[in-house]
Amino acid sequence: MKMLLLAIFVAFCTTLFALAFAQEDSAVAVYMAGQEPKGALGAHKMVGGELMKAISRSGKYSAINRTDEILKAITKEHGYQRSGAVSDDQIKTLGQQLGVQYLCIAEISNVKGGSFYLDVRLVDVVTAKTINSATATSALKNNSEMMAVAQQLARELVGGEAGAAAASGNTFTDSRDGKVYRKVVIGHQTWMAENLNYNAKGSKCYGKGSKVPTMWDKISDPTKTKTLSNNEIQENCEKYGRLYTWDAAKVDCPAGWYLPSDAEWTTLMDYIGGSSTAGKKLKSKGGWNSGGNGMDSYGFSALSGGSGNSDGDFSYADRGGYWWSSTETDAWNA
Repeated sequence: MKMLLLAIFVAFCTTLFALAFAQEDSAVAVYMAGQEPKGALGAHKMVGGELMKAISRSGKYSAINRTDEILKAITKEHGYQRSGAVSDDQIKTLGQQLGVQYLCIAEISNVKGGSFYLDVRLVDVVTAKTINSATATSALKNNSEMMAVAQQLARELVGGEAGAAAASGNTFTDSRDGKVYRKVVIGHQTWMAENLNYNAKGSKCYGKGSKVPTMWDKISDPTKTKTLSNNEIQENCEKYGRLYTWDAAKVDCPAGWYLPSDAEWTTLMDYIGGSSTAGKKLKSKGGWNSGGNGMDSYGFSALSGGSGNSDGDFSYADRGGYWWSSTETDAWNA
């Protein structure tokens, strides 16, 4: 068995030695430091893999495939301690062996309340200097949360559109149906500036198949309802986008886009001054009743598209807007 392991390692060394002479200026290897935390099994593989993909999508760097598996073999043979305190010499050695210019070193540690703290830094392997860093807190309950936090960290680390659609200008086209949507960059995040209107199975236009309150902007008695015509229902889809269940929302985004986590919504609110002012700054300048229109300071153009529930009822159009996050609250809510 030892002979087999030695043969595998020598093969790695031979390949990596050759790569070192043709080192790519923008190549990055992702190194998940430290032991995998209890309660988040698979976090190293999922977060590391998503970091690698998101960094590649930024367009600024190229990531080395199967980085963590290679690094595990190297660290085992060299006797490195897989802790957050990776020395300068280790960084330089790993960079040379992998033939990369940068190492993305990520460490996950436990914090109180069942959450985990993620600390990521991008290091130049020649100088061993940290050129950028990012941190985040996440419950890491499932693959969706691991994916979301990795993409958030990658955007903060390398900028660009890591994890978002690679579309030029202020619009992009959904390849599934040809619809064109506006997009907007706020801080380091890229958001759709319109609600999704993709006719996925189970999605609905506001009012489809049910009664809705009359006089949407002034209703005081929810029992007073009317039946919308087919034209009115279709107009609601064009105006507000479609309504989706949580399960559908997680998978029905256009290619290159994904449902943001609760932490990413918080990042958006914090960037524009906090939750006390976020509504006013993000809401559209028209369409909200009773003086509820916003400033649309960032082009996010949040609409008062109302909501639908599992019983088939619809409410709050012109009075409220509700958007999913990918974060699960408990067994019943997200």
